[in-house]
Amino acid sequence: MTNRVSASAWKIVEVEKLLASNHCNTLTYLDAAGVACIRQFSEVRRDALAVIALLRKTGCPMEPGRRGAICGGPGYPWLLVAVACIMSGVEIVAAPELLTDHEMTASLDGLQLDFVASEKKYGTYESFAALPRTELDHLCEAIVDIEPADEPVGPAAFSVVAFTSGSTSGAKLKSFRVSAESTEAFIDTFCDAYHLTHDDNWVVCHPFSHVVHFEYAIGGLCRGYDVTIAEPLQVMLSGAQIRPSVLVTVPSVYQQMVTLIKRKLPKNGPRRALIDKLFEQSPADEEASSLAKDLQSVLLPEIARLLGDRLKVMIIGAAPSTEELKRTLVLMGLPVYEGYGMSETNMLASNLPGKYRFGTVGPVWPGVEIRLTDESIIQARVHPVRSKRYLNTARDECERTFLADGWVDTGDFGEIDDGLLRITGRAKEIIITDRGKNINPAAIQSKLQQIGGIGHAIVFGNDKPYLVAVLTPAEHDTTLDRDTVAAAVEAVNETLSTHEQVRDWLILSHPFTEASGLLTRSGKPRRSAIELRFAAELGALYE
Repeated sequence: MTNRVSASAWKIVEVEKLLASNHCNTLTYLDAAGVACIRQFSEVRRDALAVIALLRKTGCPMEPGRRGAICGGPGYPWLLVAVACIMSGVEIVAAPELLTDHEMTASLDGLQLDFVASEKKYGTYESFAALPRTELDHLCEAIVDIEPADEPVGPAAFSVVAFTSGSTSGAKLKSFRVSAESTEAFIDTFCDAYHLTHDDNWVVCHPFSHVVHFEYAIGGLCRGYDVTIAEPLQVMLSGAQIRPSVLVTVPSVYQQMVTLIKRKLPKNGPRRALIDKLFEQSPADEEASSLAKDLQSVLLPEIARLLGDRLKVMIIGAAPSTEELKRTLVLMGLPVYEGYGMSETNMLASNLPGKYRFGTVGPVWPGVEIRLTDESIIQARVHPVRSKRYLNTARDECERTFLADGWVDTGDFGEIDDGLLRITGRAKEIIITDRGKNINPAAIQSKLQQIGGIGHAIVFGNDKPYLVAVLTPAEHDTTLDRDTVAAAVEAVNETLSTHEQVRDWLILSHPFTEASGLLTRSGKPRRSAIELRFAAELGALYE
């Protein structure tokens, strides 16, 4: 059995009192011009009470038992409405942005909304049409002259309906309800694991509809640490001014950071020679990793100029990342820790200071139990329980994920090595060729993604005689040379058994994006959408 986590000394439902009594911490957000706007926590409380008054004025029922959707990009207005809902006992529906009208309607199935706060562009959605609605776009300006509510109707309550990231094309996103106890335990465990204090600055740079990023922010407001809300691009352009202590983002953002840093490094000279020597080391070598951290300020001062000098932890996860990217980050001396979890369970494991092994996702977290099925599929049980079921799926589909006795089936293959968890593939992505060969594409895709310039490599071949792949460039405005790729693929094939070898491939001119519908909200490739989008081109590879 795993160790249980102790109850938190703070409670989210006490957010109003906690904000009022915190005179040390601040919330910072960057406006459209990139100018930092800093709010003391007491001012955040005042703004949230003003939002309650504004929502009531626009016909939104701010009282216990009601349910309001919030839809828009990450920003102070989104967070203010959420805090206003908690103070008023209103359930929050963290509606995913960038869905089509049809996908939004399908995803909100079964959720009776009482009002919506959304960006203007979502105001015409059928799901929101008949509801009282407040626009997020100019919320901060709107509350300047609003007299704050004397007090919420209350009692306060924390209830959030969240959504899965969406790995299939054209399907509704599954919704589930997150418990306050699990959020509080998660934030406490994270802060204890990485030695975070009230003086640290947690930078949140992804939409709050990815509920864990909302949890990072609400954790700061309640537990007490600085919170900065910024877009990933703003972090890269203004990181030295933002000075993050904590950064949790996806591999594609870290890849952009690495590219920016490398562009600023000297092209030759003694320092360049030392940098090249460092990059020849193995990231799995603890001495090399420690040396990289010690030498960073002297050998790679460009990092502090880009990201500031306060970094304690950078979590990489949510989507698969290449070994080369992780290797480079570690050898740059950055405090990068790979983590693993899913929306329905939150973090299950991560590498930690003193408990780190390159190539694994580290030890299982306190409050988490892990077991492997006979097929090596990871199942997890979390204490306190995060969620018990999907709200908008049939019972049989729900029970494929939420099992008996609180266990959750992750759908991922894994193995445990000396107490550390390693992810080896995704069960539902197993390819069965027309010869009956079962192939796990994860390892093949990982090898293809080591080829210079390749961002994503997605392998297909169900019911086909051989495997083919879709390859994308790592960055926009770059072109993959087919001859160079051919030679690299041939080298990869030499390391694979005959039935695992990739016989042909499609090279795209642009990376996958969330806007194109080919990446999930957490940055994972949507295999079914990719296969459907390029069905004709993939079919031609077999002719």
